[in-house]
Amino acid sequence: MKIKMQVSADLVVTQLAGGLYRHPGRRFAEVMRNGVDASMVNPEIWEPKRAKIEVFLVKDHPLATDGEPVLIILNHGRGFTLRDFDGYFKNLGKTDDLLSENENGLFFGKGMGRLAAFAMNRKCMQGGRRDRSRHGYTLLTRVGKDGDVRCIPITAHACTEGDGVEVDGTIGPHSPKMKPFKGIEGSFTAIIIPTPIFQSYAQIYEAVKWYLPREQDKMFDLRFGGQSVQPPPLEDAINRSSADGQFRARLGVTEEANDGVWLCDSVTGFRVAKARDLGPRLIPEPFWYPEVVGDLFGRNFLRYQDTERESLLSDFTTRDNPDWRDFQKFLLSVAPDARKLIERDAISGDAAQLLDEVVGFINERYGPPPEKVPQPPRKPRTPQRAW
Repeated sequence: MKIKMQVSADLVVTQLAGGLYRHPGRRFAEVMRNGVDASMVNPEIWEPKRAKIEVFLVKDHPLATDGEPVLIILNHGRGFTLRDFDGYFKNLGKTDDLLSENENGLFFGKGMGRLAAFAMNRKCMQGGRRDRSRHGYTLLTRVGKDGDVRCIPITAHACTEGDGVEVDGTIGPHSPKMKPFKGIEGSFTAIIIPTPIFQSYAQIYEAVKWYLPREQDKMFDLRFGGQSVQPPPLEDAINRSSADGQFRARLGVTEEANDGVWLCDSVTGFRVAKARDLGPRLIPEPFWYPEVVGDLFGRNFLRYQDTERESLLSDFTTRDNPDWRDFQKFLLSVAPDARKLIERDAISGDAAQLLDEVVGFINERYGPPPEKVPQPPRKPRTPQRAW
């Protein structure tokens, strides 16, 4: 006898959607990035200028409920083929076959981002367990240059219970459900989310701005209500690159509350992990100090980002991995310049508390250091290898 695992509707909305993508900006970014991926011709070549993503908040839309606007995320990518539908609705995560086909893909996704659309519908995150799984979003898509559009209502309950999601329903290109892009030409996909967690374009931008590509040449065409959107500017106190350009540093300092330094994927420009979260075991000082801010770029980071899109997989951050080893060598070459931005002895407040927490963690896990170990004379600090 063989038994195959199935996923419950409640698990999809409460744990995999709302639990996996906790930050509202991360939820939006996942759906947006799926649209950017759909605009690429070759998964091994990142061509962001091919992508155009349009975002709308539309009142009086036929799919709206409770008098609220709907949130629409429209991409002008290839649209959904029959194979895309098969993967979209049958599998959570990429299958072995797809992983093998895209072994060298630079920006190949995790196969989980579609769940973030549930987490942007407020009714999927509130109320009783049974009710949450019966709310969701609508997918509109077309592969050809013109003609009818597939219109697919999607809920977690439909995805996991009964006969599944009906994907054959269509509407005309001038249907009221196509508002505000009636008569659109070419292939596209639109995600329409009722009762969205966002109520204004300004709110969306504040949530998503740090999840946009950090370098202008990596940025795609993004429009909110018809207005072009750009990421916040890079720090410029330090602007360093490796000889081959694959590793880059854009850093500054601040006394304000911040997220510190981020590790970014050098090909796509997307932020991948906080240096502060990786900590001194993996990141040499002073890049994890709270006062230092900015972005560090390295190769293959996005491909090896964890499922939550919050950090790097542990098997990537090893001394045996040439990508990680070369990145740490680059950090050590930048460290002297970074030290000039901030004096180690001046650290106080949040930084001091962070250091105390690191020491406490190490003592708790490995025990306190022996009491009678002779201490060598204190020497001026020099960059140390972090692996």
